[in-house]
Amino acid sequence: MKLVKPQNRLLLAWRAMLILISAPPAFLCSFLLRIPGVAWLLAIGIWASLFLFFYLFYLPARWRGLSLSIGDTFICMNRGVFSKAVSVVPLSAIRFTRVLQGPLARLSGICVLHVAAAGGGIFMPGLNRKDAHSLASALVADLRDPDWGLPS
Repeated sequence: MKLVKPQNRLLLAWRAMLILISAPPAFLCSFLLRIPGVAWLLAIGIWASLFLFFYLFYLPARWRGLSLSIGDTFICMNRGVFSKAVSVVPLSAIRFTRVLQGPLARLSGICVLHVAAAGGGIFMPGLNRKDAHSLASALVADLRDPDWGLPS
């Protein structure tokens, strides 16, 4: 069985996304909606606490919880922070694979491997481009079996 873990750059990309998403509302709230007194300080304190919780605890725990196991007859994806979830896809149910890469992922050099199967699928983020393409081609290689009738 082969175990695949996401790269450290995935955590960096998630943290950059968190900063990009949370910075504009924080600046707007702090400069445009100045509520006098304790209410303003309380709102800023709650905002900063939520940001630090996600930045320091939740995103690293989410990153550590991601893994993809590839066995002889199945693919198993583990994920989750507070409740663990396991997705198991038999290799015989795989219909196609694709490698996805958004703009922020392209800047950080990471990809998402999407394995589409009958009845569901798996998204594995945090792979480098070379590993994602080699995994995708290895998983689809079983579909080119002559018994399936697909072209090789």
